[in-house]
Amino acid sequence: MLQPNIGEIVSISKGSKEVKIYKVLLLFLAFDIGRLLSFMEVSRTIMEKDLRTQEKETNEDLTNLGKKNKYVEKQLAEAQAQLKDIASLHFSVLPGVINH
Repeated sequence: MLQPNIGEIVSISKGSKEVKIYKVLLLFLAFDIGRLLSFMEVSRTIMEKDLRTQEKETNEDLTNLGKKNKYVEKQLAEAQAQLKDIASLHFSVLPGVINH
């Protein structure tokens, strides 16, 4: 998601013609009454640095979410196995119960 933006920022010429880059800031007003968009001019190097930092943080978040997903799936599988064990134990202990 950030790769095209970083590529565009990097490809901006460092030549004689200066290209202005603006960063959009979303400001929330008190008590969630409204929002305000603000634009701030930043240098190309600052914008590139911010985007790379954002990309790194996003990749770390994705890695952590993947690990959490694997953990939850493992916990689910273990819980299902325990429920099956409990159910099979219950029905094997009570042979006189009518099976449904």
